[in-house]
Amino acid sequence: LGRQFTAEIAILKDHQLVTEGPYSVVRHPEYAASFLMSFGILTVLSSPGSWVRESGVLSTLPGEVVAVSLLVFWSMTLLCLAIRIPREDRVLKKEFGKQWVEWKARVSCKLVPKLY
Repeated sequence: LGRQFTAEIAILKDHQLVTEGPYSVVRHPEYAASFLMSFGILTVLSSPGSWVRESGVLSTLPGEVVAVSLLVFWSMTLLCLAIRIPREDRVLKKEFGKQWVEWKARVSCKLVPKLY
C-alpha cells in the first residue's frame, strides 16, 4: 500500500484501490500476515520439542502468565480483525463503489483463502 497505509481506516487524497499482488489473493493480506505470524509464534512456542515445552517453564507462575498473555494477545488479534475487516470493507465499498464490488467478486476471501 505504500503511502496509503495508515493505522486508522481512512481514505487519503488520490487514494487508489489496490487489487494486484497479494491483493489478488486475499482482500486483507496485511491482516492475514499478522494473523499467521501470531499463530505461528504460538504454535512454535507450544510445540513438543520447543524450549518452552521442554524446559518446564510453563509449569512456573511466570511461564503460565506469559502463556496466558500470548493466548490473550492472539485472541485479541482475532477479535480486532473480526471488527476491523467489515468496517474497512464498508469504507472501501463506499469510496470505490463498482470497482470494489468487481474486485470483491474476483477476490472473495477476506483473510484466509477458501476459509474466510
